[in-house]
Amino acid sequence: MLEAADLQVKYKDTPALSGSLSSAGEGDRIHCRVQRGGESTLLKAISGIMKVSAGWIRFGGERIDRLASEESWLGGSSGFPKEERSFPR
Repeated sequence: MLEAADLQVKYKDTPALSGSLSSAGEGDRIHCRVQRGGESTLLKAISGIMKVSAGWIRFGGERIDRLASEESWLGGSSGFPKEERSFPR
């Protein structure tokens, strides 16, 4: 289960993301309403690429927001580039 509370992520000194995720279990889909670019920031925070400035992220009951990216549960995952039309209409 993935959980986050009182989450804040900054890019330099500028707030880039804030919010909470109550819980998401295996196979669940997550819908997040964030400002443009916030989806990438959320994934980077979960994977340890960006540091969380406030709040916490837990996976399977273990706090992961303090882990380095190579120690994170997403350490071996991959992503895809975000483009205006990633998926055809």
